[in-house]
Amino acid sequence: MNAPALFSTRSLELQARVREFMEAHVHPNEETFHREIEAAENRFSTPPILETLKARARDEGLWNLFLPPDADPGPRYGAGLSNLEYALICE
Repeated sequence: MNAPALFSTRSLELQARVREFMEAHVHPNEETFHREIEAAENRFSTPPILETLKARARDEGLWNLFLPPDADPGPRYGAGLSNLEYALICE
């Protein structure tokens, strides 16, 4: 008897896409992030690079991945992942 798969194909694809996004866009901008934080008049303001990365993540369908299936049927606003699927993406 085969054990059921823990992760959907969609979840595995999202894990790979998030990893690629981090490598291509987030990690290369870490210095920019820190520089913008240091230069900001208000240390609690959002640095511009963060807004840029958020917009890019939305455009690539990598936004609101935390919304569970029952909170967003469809899924229309999020990925509709289980807590387990989402946890691995967060790691």
